[in-house]
Formats: sequence, structure tokens, C-alpha cells
Amino acid sequence: MRRRVPLLACPAVRRAVGLATLEASANRIDNGASKATFSMVMSSPLSHCWTSQQWHPARDDWRTTMDLPQPFWKPSNVEDVGTILERMRTYTGDARAFVVYKCGTVVFSDSTVPRSDSDYEATLTEVVRRAPDFKVVPMKDGNLLVRFAGPVSGLVLAEHYAVNADEIRNGVTTGGLLPGEYLAAPAAVVCAEEHYFAGLYARAKLYSDVETRQITKRYIP
Repeated sequence: MRRRVPLLACPAVRRAVGLATLEASANRIDNGASKATFSMVMSSPLSHCWTSQQWHPARDDWRTTMDLPQPFWKPSNVEDVGTILERMRTYTGDARAFVVYKCGTVVFSDSTVPRSDSDYEATLTEVVRRAPDFKVVPMKDGNLLVRFAGPVSGLVLAEHYAVNADEIRNGVTTGGLLPGEYLAAPAAVVCAEEHYFAGLYARAKLYSDVETRQITKRYIP
């Protein structure tokens, strides 16, 4: 019997603190397009009980994020973080402070006041300590916003994806999933194939940022 991880769309899981403006912006310009939440589903009945050398989400005695399962693929050809900063600044209406990590993952404050680097980092790493579900939101400008748990998001720029689609698809296909993982979207939602690949590409960038934890850009309104 397969066990489904609670969807990121559930308020108790999403904990979208500080992203009200971003959420409103995304919904406002969505124009009725479906926003698929991809839920991690494991092929094993013990889907969330990894060996002691890997991951057990009920335990707090994990040592480092490197003990957690990761996708084999680590994207090296990623978007310009300065461009990501400018797009995120526009999406939030200059209402949130945030940081952009080396591979483009964004962690938001809940106001115009920035958080400490340790707080940003703790929020970033918390995403991979749970089922790393994601929600893909098409933006009006053609970019794809990829929402993770809490105030953490990735952004896949439309132009970058168009130019590098083959490389991204190959990376996702050969190494974009976690060991034993497959993804499922709600049965009633027809998901664009592009959202599957873009979401896993953004998630692979997230894992790379968790590994390096290098903030490269900061925005304070």
C-alpha cells in the first residue's frame, strides 16, 4: 500500500509565512491556469522511514543535511541570480526582504525587515527535512514560480528553460528524483509536462543550495 505525503497545498504543511503578497500576485495573474502541486510518493510501504544512515522525518537527531537523500543531478547551468532577484522583487511588489542563494533558490522574510542569515539558512534546510513537495505557478511573464514549504521558492525563467530544455529534461530523467521516489499530481488536475520538468529542475537547484548554503544576493526594500 502506497502512502501519499500530505500535499503542499494543505495550509498546515505549506506554512506560507511572509508570502501573502507573492501568493496574491501569482493568483491575480494566473488567469485560471491550473497550478499543480506535485506530491512525493514512495514505492515502499515504509516510504518515509529511511535507514539510520539516511533519513527518518520523525527524528531530530539528524547530523547534517548531507545525511539526507538527494537527487543525483546537480544543475550547473542555472539562471542569473540578479535576474531572479529583479523578478521576485517585482512579484512581491517590493513588500518583502529576501535572499537569493547561489543556484537561485529564494528565501523570504515576512516583512521588509531582513532576517538573520542563520534564520534564512534554517528555513532553507527545513524544506529538505520533510517531503519536498512543490507547487508550480505560471506567472504572467511566462516564468514558472516553484513554491516549496514555507517562505521558500524557486524561479524557472522562461527564456532559460526554452534554451536549455533538452539539458533540463535529461538531467531530471537521469537523476532528478530521490532514491525510491516518484511524483504524483492530484488526479483531477491536468498538468503540463513542462511543469514536471521545471519543478524538479528548481528542486535540484534547491538541494544544491542546501549543500553550499551560499547567499549571493540580498534584497531589502
